Amino acid sequence: MSSDTLSPSMLPYENPGSGVNITIWMCFITAALTVISKILTKLPEARAIVKYENYYLDDAMCLGAILLATIQTVLVSQQVNAGLGQQYGDAKLRGLKEYDKLGFASQLFYVLTVAVAKGTGVLFAMRLRPSRTYRLGLQTLMYTISAWTLVFVLGLAFQCQAPDTWKYVDGKCHDQFAFWTAMESINMLTDVVLTATLISIVWVLSVPLSKKLILVFAFATRILIIPAVAVRLHFLKVMYQTHRGPQWNPTFAEANVAIATSVAMSAAIIASCIPFLKPLVDSMQVGWSNSDVRQGLGFTVLYPNSASASKLRSFSKGSVILESAN
Repeated sequence: MSSDTLSPSMLPYENPGSGVNITIWMCFITAALTVISKILTKLPEARAIVKYENYYLDDAMCLGAILLATIQTVLVSQQVNAGLGQQYGDAKLRGLKEYDKLGFASQLFYVLTVAVAKGTGVLFAMRLRPSRTYRLGLQTLMYTISAWTLVFVLGLAFQCQAPDTWKYVDGKCHDQFAFWTAMESINMLTDVVLTATLISIVWVLSVPLSKKLILVFAFATRILIIPAVAVRLHFLKVMYQTHRGPQWNPTFAEANVAIATSVAMSAAIIASCIPFLKPLVDSMQVGWSNSDVRQGLGFTVLYPNSASASKLRSFSKGSVILESAN
């Protein structure tokens, strides 16, 4: 195959497989470190002893997300050995059965990882605000994410004709790029809604402006998931626009998709952990309950007088007090 028929690669190699391996593991390690930091932040100050009552469902979901990401990363790494990054003709000579199955499984685990990470953010938001109306909105968002996940997984599971539904490279499949575009558009939309929700919660708090801006920045980092997903869609378009044509080179073009997928997946996990990173938690000690953060109760606004303190206890654990101290 001549060089002018090759899909452009983000990596300056004829076979970018090794570069894919390095990049996806770097992304995974970065995400794993943020999850570890989130968990360690909740350890008691005196002794590093894990107490189960210190942790909430969103912590378990964060651990679940990194576990799913581990499986997805291993699958992509194995797919490199099966031909990811190689020229299509060379990979086809070796056989694409293993390549297809690994890629098919990695797609499913990508969706599950993003869904669980997104759910972590929603659960965290639900523990921040006690308003019934607000909780109903967040619950609706959680149901939307659950429905999106189900449709996404089923759509991928049956993207190609039975019995070889996993045969997404050479099989007879529906319009895969159109499906990915629709599903990832909903993915980005839910992240916009969740980001706006978290920022609106922070903005009404009675804390110093400097600290408020720090929190707004921390929650706004979730919006970085959107360009990562957009880049992923771009490389999917590059991969599928030559579908079955003379320049069809999916095993080579999918190297870019694999990298963009890893970045988007890691960004989703990191965005769910950033509010609990130790430097941010430490910076919020004035006006916020740092011990409550370590106990897994969420951020709680504190008031100095006893009357307000009794009001504080009337709210559920993990709530943010939105009324004034008067």
